[in-house]
Amino acid sequence: MSYVEPIPTSPLRGGSSSFMLAMSLIVGLLTLVGIPRYIQSAEHAKAIVGIEFLRDIQAAQQAHFDRAGRYADSIDLLDLSHPMPPYFSIGAMRCQSPRDWSLTLTRVGSDFAFGDYQIEFDQDGLVKESRIATNVVERGKLIAATQAQ
Repeated sequence: MSYVEPIPTSPLRGGSSSFMLAMSLIVGLLTLVGIPRYIQSAEHAKAIVGIEFLRDIQAAQQAHFDRAGRYADSIDLLDLSHPMPPYFSIGAMRCQSPRDWSLTLTRVGSDFAFGDYQIEFDQDGLVKESRIATNVVERGKLIAATQAQ
């Protein structure tokens, strides 16, 4: 008489399909919550890159004003420490008079939820009428980021 060894059974055998379904639902819910927050955080970081560039423009404009007695009417005349931001198109420098200037960055290629928003700076900093998507950054956090050194 030969002995046949029994096939081992899983301790989860009876409830394994319901356990896997519950785990799939949990992972799905975490994904639904996590991905939009990740996309918003990534867009916020890109907006901060644009703001840092505009702060650099502002400092370079002030240095140019101190040397020449007027603001530069072209980015090419400025000594910048930050590279051009890769996620934005840079508008033309607008100098309405020797004592004021403004420059607008327009976000290109952004996620459909945010659109091509704009960030505008002038000699005083962030222009409050900038068309920044409210779901990119909270207004208070954005203004704080523009004033932080």
